[in-house]
Amino acid sequence: MVLMCVVFNPKQTASAADTTDYSSSQLLLSNMGVAAQKINLVGYQVIMNKATNTLNSQAVIPSRVYVELDFVGGTQLHVASSPHPTNQNQYEHIHALPLCLKSELNTIQMGLNPISFNVGQRINKHINIRVKIMDSDSTHTATYGKLIPIKTDSSAYLQTQVDAGTIPASTTSLHSVVLYFDYPFVSLF
Repeated sequence: MVLMCVVFNPKQTASAADTTDYSSSQLLLSNMGVAAQKINLVGYQVIMNKATNTLNSQAVIPSRVYVELDFVGGTQLHVASSPHPTNQNQYEHIHALPLCLKSELNTIQMGLNPISFNVGQRINKHINIRVKIMDSDSTHTATYGKLIPIKTDSSAYLQTQVDAGTIPASTTSLHSVVLYFDYPFVSLF
């Protein structure tokens, strides 16, 4: 078996002037792509940021993050979701890997085999990734109960927002995601 890691370290938002969504990006493999028929998700790590003056025990960690990868999904990933909290006839259509998080800033989960995905002949050198969370804030009427891009604010910027009173001290943001896949070696070409 060969190991392939997808490492996503989003740019950390450092000020209110920066309104760019860093929760998605194009990553670049260290070689020309991966020749594989099937890959197995064997583990993951998710690290969250908290405001610099917030205690670890005060940080509110989302129960899960949803990771969209362009080479996984479509007809291979089926996620059943609960009805929308305010409309029992509306459902969120999810085509992303739900990764459960611990109630700490650093979650490491290994030994997930055999979560397997057929990828055809090749995973391209360029990998598109997007990380989202379910919006659980009922004051956000337009996005409540829907997947939204995860915040990527730096710890210092989170603290600036806490000090200004614009967010609760318990707010967290994404620091990084690492996905570990293994696959049988096919060939170099």
